[in-house]
This record gives sequence, C-alpha cells and structure tokens, in this order.
Amino acid sequence: MISNVSKPFFPGDISIVRAVSKRKCGIGIVNHYYVARMLAGVNGRRDALYAKKTTVLTPNPAHVNISAGGVARYATNKTAAIKLLEYLASPSGSQGLADPTFEHPLKEVNQNPIVKDFGPFTPDKVTVEDLGVNNSLAIKLMKDAGWD
Repeated sequence: MISNVSKPFFPGDISIVRAVSKRKCGIGIVNHYYVARMLAGVNGRRDALYAKKTTVLTPNPAHVNISAGGVARYATNKTAAIKLLEYLASPSGSQGLADPTFEHPLKEVNQNPIVKDFGPFTPDKVTVEDLGVNNSLAIKLMKDAGWD
C-alpha cells in the first residue's frame, strides 16, 4: 500500500474526503459521519460540494468504532454518574447523541436521512479484547511497512 500512494498521510477524515473529491487520491478510508457532516453543510458550502463528489461504500461487515463511558473510582456522585451512563446507553439517550453527530445510535437505526442514504450495515464481530491483543502487532506491521 505504501508504495502505491504519493501522499500516504492526510491530517484527518475531512482532508481525505476533499482529496478524493479533487481526484488527488482514488479512495480513502474514513468514518461515515465526517462525510455526513460535510453533506449537511456543517463545514460550509464548499465541503458539502466536495462530499457530493464522493461515494460512501460501507463494507459488510463494517468495523464499528468503540465509545465507552465510565465512572472514576473517586467520583463524588457515583449514583448520578451511573444514571447518566444508563441514560446515554438507552435508546432515547443514544439517539440523542447520534442525531446531531451523524453517528449510529447504540441500539436503534439512525433516522437521519443523510446517514440512512449510506445504507444499512452489519457490525463486524471484532471484540475489544481482539483489538487489545492485536494492537502491538498492528503497530509493528505498520512500522515495518514504512508507515511512520
């Protein structure tokens, strides 16, 4: 992969979408919600136009980023903190987080029309434990390939 790209690093997902739309690179791997935000005009009209020049292809199964919450051991209000986390993990709380960020809610289907247009997806079966076990090997492989 490294030898097939002239510029192997872009500073973020939005810059990758811009580069693809300008034909500076043929494909890019990004989180869908950056494209959705661009399409919605969150970043301005120019980025909305760039995003319209791209196509989102979702693999099946698709990798799902992991978000987590926790309560600090010495938190002064653990009961309220736990209630907040329980609410955020509920269908209502999850949807409330997902709608403005164009992400998928934890338990429901995203109702945002932009995200729905990307189509359905099946989450992969990779566990947090799998990621932890393979993290150091993945970093070694990237370094060995020259991806600094």
